[in-house]
Amino acid sequence: MYVKNDDEFRTSPSSYGSIAWGSSFKFIMYKMNSDGKWVHKYYHMLYPDKIDAFHTTRWQKHALIYSNSKPVQENELYTMSGQLIKIVKQTGLSSSYVMNSMCELFRYPKYY
Repeated sequence: MYVKNDDEFRTSPSSYGSIAWGSSFKFIMYKMNSDGKWVHKYYHMLYPDKIDAFHTTRWQKHALIYSNSKPVQENELYTMSGQLIKIVKQTGLSSSYVMNSMCELFRYPKYY
């Protein structure tokens, strides 16, 4: 297995994908501590059948209300994620299909 050294990853420090100052593992750990939305997105990529594709509580709340479900805890990203995944499982369709359909049907979130 070939592992690249840090100096082979020349990217701008301001770019989102930069792994400057250490390994990609350190980069992931840094982003986990600084950006909860990024972690949610990362978990969704790993476990699309367990974590929804809406990475903000605003989008989750909107999708739940338009799906005729009351958000149990409106400010809890993972609680509402569980509610949305429950809806997805009831359809028997893939989470990406259901989430994309919700975006098409429900449009942008409203301010409640």
